[in-house]
Amino acid sequence: MFALDKNEQFADMVKAELAKRGLDENTEVITMCRSGSERGEPSARALRDAGLPNARFVVHGFQGDPLKEGPQAGMRLQNGWQNSGLPWSRNIDPDSIYRVDR
Repeated sequence: MFALDKNEQFADMVKAELAKRGLDENTEVITMCRSGSERGEPSARALRDAGLPNARFVVHGFQGDPLKEGPQAGMRLQNGWQNSGLPWSRNIDPDSIYRVDR
């Protein structure tokens, strides 16, 4: 389990990135994490609270929930983006994502 440290500048950083791309605060922003609830939903809520009304999150996140029974119990193989047949790739266009290390 990793500690979840709140980034107090998160909303300001997102707003600055939107402005840099010529987008306003009504732009739809989608957050996602592995499971959808620990980081995805709270980050979208924080953005809405900071004046970005169209911040949303991916329910069940990217990998989804772990199976509770069977030979693959514990593996994240149900729901989530990846397990719902939605498109994804390991090859990401770096110009399409926001990264804090740039």
